[in-house]
Amino acid sequence: MGKTNFYRLSGDPDKFAEFKLKSGNDKAYRGLLDLPPLAEKWSGITVDVDTSAGSDLGDFPVLFPSNSPVFSELALNALEPLIRGSAEALPLVTSSGTKFFVIHVTEEIDALDQGKSKYLIVDGEKASVTKFVFLDSKLTGKHIFRIPELHLRQPIVSQEFKDCVAAHKLKGAKISPLP
Repeated sequence: MGKTNFYRLSGDPDKFAEFKLKSGNDKAYRGLLDLPPLAEKWSGITVDVDTSAGSDLGDFPVLFPSNSPVFSELALNALEPLIRGSAEALPLVTSSGTKFFVIHVTEEIDALDQGKSKYLIVDGEKASVTKFVFLDSKLTGKHIFRIPELHLRQPIVSQEFKDCVAAHKLKGAKISPLP
């Protein structure tokens, strides 16, 4: 148990342009924090492009202030077989002329080995995870998911996901090892 590699996924706003929510998108944005699927009622989120870090959006631009990943059409085509059943791709309304999708992770798995994982304790409560040890039996075939212990809902991805990003030479993903 605990031998499979998993990672945090985010975009890289230090090297690539990012999307910023336009006003009036609050309800749709808040829906991304929850687990129920949104596709049936999704009308899109309108975003502006912030090029302060560069003009290239890459394949994984950040959607500020969200932790939901964004994929280019190229990234979605490459990764869709891995995320199918655990996430849905919702179109963004952009002025970039390129199709982008916010990835709404709909699967949360209680997969931490509570006895072997380590936590920062504040006022007697678990505040954050400082060492992740997963129960591999709960994650067989899972390539993108959330866990209840990550309150910001940042997605976790598998080694296969990371390898697929590299194999397709997708740009702009920060795939960081979990402690």
